[in-house]
Amino acid sequence: MNTNIKRRSPGDPLPTGSRTMAPMRSRNLWDLFSAQHHLEILRAAGHTPRLTPTELTAAFGHANVGIDRQKLINQTKMFFSTMAILVPKGLENVPSCWISQLPRVLLSTCKPHWDRIPYMITGVAATEGVLCIRFAQDDPADQELVQGWDELRIQINLALTPNLWRLLKPRHEQRPNTRKGELREQPSRISL
Repeated sequence: MNTNIKRRSPGDPLPTGSRTMAPMRSRNLWDLFSAQHHLEILRAAGHTPRLTPTELTAAFGHANVGIDRQKLINQTKMFFSTMAILVPKGLENVPSCWISQLPRVLLSTCKPHWDRIPYMITGVAATEGVLCIRFAQDDPADQELVQGWDELRIQINLALTPNLWRLLKPRHEQRPNTRKGELREQPSRISL
């Protein structure tokens, strides 16, 4: 039996670079699924939020996906059942604009010859302005493996729009009045 076999990293489909991650503290599966963990890994990778979660939540209301929400959820569940085998729990609580983008974003992480998404997402949650993602393959004891899944979490969160790390686009430019909780028009901060 060959004991020198290296485990395949879930980060294989991602571009390799000199990205450095923050030192990992001891974690459990719930920690890996938390908004705190997602925000921490994004900051450690050099991404600074440019919006507040309140501003992002207001922008969700202006992101029109042009389809009935229940139909969108059903289509996305069908995508997961055919392309990833497993349908994640929590899709019903994710903003429609993110649900509509999720299939395209996930397919963009695949190598050209793959006919399925090679990782299983068991749960998703939109919390504190991030899409929290739980993978069936998460193993908090294997730091190399955790780093690979974290790179995928970063890639997915940065690809979804609107997000905390990009300024609002014109279609999302109504901004919340945080003192009164009402929406008001403000000069737009347009992303490039």
